[in-house]
Amino acid sequence: MARPLDQVQSTVWAIQQALRLRDDQMPAFLRRHASCLQYTPKRVGQTLQTIAELLAVPVTSDKVQKVVIVCNERLFTQDSAKLSQRISFFCEEFGGGQSAARAALKGYIHELSAETVKARAAELKAMLGWTKDELDQRVTANPVILTQKPSTVASNMQKLQAHSFSSAQALHVFSSLPGIVGYDWSSSANREKLMYLRHVLQLSQAELSSRPKLLSTSLAIKIGPRSEFLYACKGISPDTTLVASRLLSYIQSHSDANFAARFNNLSARPPLVYDDQFKRHWQQRWTFLICEMGLSYTDICACRLLLQTSLLNTLAPRWNFLILLETAETDFKAADHLTALATLSDEHFAQAFSSATMNLVYDQDYMHSARGSLCRFCS
Repeated sequence: MARPLDQVQSTVWAIQQALRLRDDQMPAFLRRHASCLQYTPKRVGQTLQTIAELLAVPVTSDKVQKVVIVCNERLFTQDSAKLSQRISFFCEEFGGGQSAARAALKGYIHELSAETVKARAAELKAMLGWTKDELDQRVTANPVILTQKPSTVASNMQKLQAHSFSSAQALHVFSSLPGIVGYDWSSSANREKLMYLRHVLQLSQAELSSRPKLLSTSLAIKIGPRSEFLYACKGISPDTTLVASRLLSYIQSHSDANFAARFNNLSARPPLVYDDQFKRHWQQRWTFLICEMGLSYTDICACRLLLQTSLLNTLAPRWNFLILLETAETDFKAADHLTALATLSDEHFAQAFSSATMNLVYDQDYMHSARGSLCRFCS
């Protein structure tokens, strides 16, 4: 049953006053913690007081505000007494003090009984071969690993091993970055990431297993766009790996702002700027190469300039033109001319592939009509 508006407003006001949130902070807070609107000011006040006690600070402390803002979205659904009991047990069981309490509040530990926490920790310790000190250190640093059932962890380890990781390498990955235990390595996104790392960035199995953080990094958001930007802005030879160039670490670390500040090259013509548009264009090109052109990762690695070629102005119109030629000429294969897509000028491409006998001419009229039909790839 929906609460009356005036009661909802009283809850919102109570939270804003208790946490000293500015008006411009409230929309983001309420999007994350919409569940708090179900409860009275007294109930949410008790939750906030419990959090303050767990952190050993006043409820008006900035520490409480910072923790609550980033806590999981089901924080306010938990009874304050049970919340206190479960977080306190976690800190007593694994140590870590207030830092462990902060980490546990951000995770979903308050939804797990003490018996469940102890059982999962014991199974995880045995499965990964951790000592008690290693268990305590990794669980308090990343409590969310206890929200995974041991059977899920075991299954995900087996799936990682199915990608040619040895048992020792899989254990190393999971032990070095416990948060990765929840990753499903049979998913299409994770399979695609591993293929890109192996075949496009040419990382060996040993290099992959020694970089767990890279395995947890998004292909579409960081790995793909950043690696291609580094090749372009640093002028790295296509046959040189990012490992050899000592630039691989920049893919997985640094915020977008810091990465852009470090590598943007505004003196280039045209300027090379790492921003949301660059990332979006990379994602569009990658999708086109894989889904529309049907290229393998090996094909892309052999001609990685394709990933730096404008999709709307060059890559897509030229590829469709080659497909028209392939349809008209039985002995012509579009896939045999990948380098031409990325390296020839429009004039030289037209000279090489226009066919007057088949009335196929690569010119401005063709490109104009082609761009209109290709906008679906760039939306």
